[in-house]
Amino acid sequence: ADGCKEVWLTSTDNGCYGFDIDEDLPTLINSVCEIPDDFKIRVGMMNPMYMPRIRDGLLKTFENDKVYKFLHIPVQSGNDKVLNEMKRGHTAKTFRDTVKKFRDKFPNFTISTDVIVGFPSENKADFEDTIQLLEETRPDMVNLSKYSQRPGTEAATWKQIDVSEVRRRSKQIYVLSRKISHQNNLKWIGWTGNVLFNEKIEDGIRGRNFAYKPIFVKDYVEVGERHQVTITNVTDNSLLGAIIR
Repeated sequence: ADGCKEVWLTSTDNGCYGFDIDEDLPTLINSVCEIPDDFKIRVGMMNPMYMPRIRDGLLKTFENDKVYKFLHIPVQSGNDKVLNEMKRGHTAKTFRDTVKKFRDKFPNFTISTDVIVGFPSENKADFEDTIQLLEETRPDMVNLSKYSQRPGTEAATWKQIDVSEVRRRSKQIYVLSRKISHQNNLKWIGWTGNVLFNEKIEDGIRGRNFAYKPIFVKDYVEVGERHQVTITNVTDNSLLGAIIR
């Protein structure tokens, strides 16, 4: 890998990789893992609809220490009616089952997801299903979007939800997701382990541990270096640590 410290496998949707050439994502990851250098692999976004086909293979592949224990799986809604009308191709149960499988096998596994609020057919009960799903699965990161009309789509012709109601739902998800993220991060206080530093930022540098958790330290180290770090504090979206000298 010519000294490369981090490899990203990324596409519009990694989940369906190789279906047209009689391969799959776990096979690809295994091939990259066989490269005999010291680097980490970040597996990019995959839609839940492909998980039943590749999940068992992924669970085995993620045993390799080169692979960050991290998945980005966009659930979008916790209500099956809304998911069907969004034409997403998966159910809320598919997402729940996937999160449980990975967290059961890898207790500190990091889950990122996406949620859209205000889809035209989303009533208040449907929205509460999304709240319940987030409370149950407790994702570490939620990328939140408000629905917007796209010309040419069926949903764009439907009666739209009042803007103020969409804002209210968005705020409720935002507050909940930040709370869950902060609570999840608290369990890392006192953790000590290896961190790969990959991004210079103001007043310090940011790195990632085995679970792809963002770790900020106020210290001078070079991008690409690895150091032992102890986590001393957290924010909603980051772990704060100190390098062990």
